Amino acid sequence: MNHLLFLALFGAAFSSYAQSSDNEILRVAEVRADCVERSLCKVEVYPNPSKGPVHVDAPKGATCMVYSTAGTYVGTWEVGEGGLDLVDLSTGIFIAAVSYNGIKRTSRIVILD
Repeated sequence: MNHLLFLALFGAAFSSYAQSSDNEILRVAEVRADCVERSLCKVEVYPNPSKGPVHVDAPKGATCMVYSTAGTYVGTWEVGEGGLDLVDLSTGIFIAAVSYNGIKRTSRIVILD
């Protein structure tokens, strides 16, 4: 029995199907893409560079850890419903590491004088 396997994409979900040589089509599985993973891929930090507060747009409940480029730990914040505003960062370049459910994204933040 020869099988042909193909994927069907429907929005954020996809299903896999197998077709036998007898023209039977069998649904093998359905997998729903994780919306949190897709939204975390789009972490935004703005304005960047900034002369004041910096807004981090990430999923609610994500953790944002900030380090200086020298590796010094600056602080950890939890992202709320409307994102996170980082205030009181001194002039310099920082790394923001945003993590949620085991997924981590980093972004460089520049604070001007």
